[in-house]
Amino acid sequence: MFILKKLIMKKHFILLNVVLILLSFIQINAQQDPYTRIKALARDSPVLKEKIPNTVIINANHPLYKVMSRPPIPFKPFELIDRTGRPMNPDSLVTLPSGNQITLKNYLVKLNELEQQLNLNGYTLREDSKKMVLSKMYTDTTYKKAKIKLETPVLYVNNVAKEEKNKGLTNVKIAQPNPKIADLKINNRLLKKINEESPWSVGAGNPDILSAELKLNFIRSAMIYAQNYSDIQRNKSTMKLNAKAEINGSLFGNSFSIFSATAVAESAADKDIKKTINASVNVLGQNLYNKNIPFDAKKSAYTESYTYAKSLDKSVGIEIPIFGPITFVGNIGVRGSVGLEYNINVNYTPEISFSIKPLGELSAYAEAGIGFAGIVSVGVGGNLVLIRANMDFSGALGVANLYTPVANSFPFYYKYKLGMDLTLMQGNLYLFGRLCTPSFWGLPQWCEEAQHEIFSWDGYRINTTLAEASNQWELK
Repeated sequence: MFILKKLIMKKHFILLNVVLILLSFIQINAQQDPYTRIKALARDSPVLKEKIPNTVIINANHPLYKVMSRPPIPFKPFELIDRTGRPMNPDSLVTLPSGNQITLKNYLVKLNELEQQLNLNGYTLREDSKKMVLSKMYTDTTYKKAKIKLETPVLYVNNVAKEEKNKGLTNVKIAQPNPKIADLKINNRLLKKINEESPWSVGAGNPDILSAELKLNFIRSAMIYAQNYSDIQRNKSTMKLNAKAEINGSLFGNSFSIFSATAVAESAADKDIKKTINASVNVLGQNLYNKNIPFDAKKSAYTESYTYAKSLDKSVGIEIPIFGPITFVGNIGVRGSVGLEYNINVNYTPEISFSIKPLGELSAYAEAGIGFAGIVSVGVGGNLVLIRANMDFSGALGVANLYTPVANSFPFYYKYKLGMDLTLMQGNLYLFGRLCTPSFWGLPQWCEEAQHEIFSWDGYRINTTLAEASNQWELK
């Protein structure tokens, strides 16, 4: 029996160790994900908060405000009687959502005023649905050069790069297949030129309500020259990789920059020319990170790695009627995490390789500054992803044999990839006014909710490689 117990305990101990190892493995993998690292760092950072100074006031006559009317129905007032038909005491006190108290008689006056306005638009507090979308924001005006109806928000895409193989490439070959050294003293002849970029942008929403836009560009350039045989250390070959990402937003006509990040790597074959690595991050228009490294070119190689992250909150004060006298007073804004992780390697040969991973994970929100309006409590609901973007720039350029005496060829490799995992303007955001009858009314207590829809859409989703290429040439 004792031996059996020891075997069971040993089995449990082994099983526990296996579980712990698996948990550690999962945790390590999570930590290895750069986007997970950025989000974790952003959560721990102080929130950068900004509020647009002028409050936005929307009224029922606003061009983007629409009441969802039905044919009117006859007004049937509520009466001071209980479920048995007996009259109730008009001087009984009712506690409002604000905590204040009024008499039942005055409560009934306000209740019937609200019911009468609802009846004129085809609704009633006696609705079985309990939730009614009574108003919404919409537009049918033109947006930029595309006509977009925000009742069904439409995606716009600009400048989608169509990659063509060897676009903009020039290959200049030496005339003689096996030239003599004496013939090669025409210094630094151009063998290959690369000048490419992959601009891509996408946006959705209405800037007069809520909108988000993402812009990317991946720029590659190189000038590859043959050896300078009079001075092999003075080769003119240069190369550069440049990654740019930008997220912009708009809140009720107030447009602003949310996040922008740039990473640049430059290299040159001439050992006396300094190489450069640069990375910068702007959040809400403020430059919060800038690293510029013109390092000693005589050093054979240089590597720079860093992860930067920030949490942010941008909002505007707003007043919007939900329905009739029920008005929302509070803030509507954008909050979330942005950041950048990069790994850049530069070699004098020359050679560049880098991996740039920007992130933006932002949601739209509303918060009530006044949580009640008379007999009605006011609040917010929904979950709207403004933008969730994991961006991936990777690239490499390199050439060999530039420092090999009397080389017959110069292998040159070139590859890049621009990847994107994006969710844009997905979900809904609404304001509500909720009315619950007093529990002592003598009838079963019921609640009705009138909603004002700010934005609602299935969103735009993409997870793909936007552009990529890989080539290798034997330059002669």
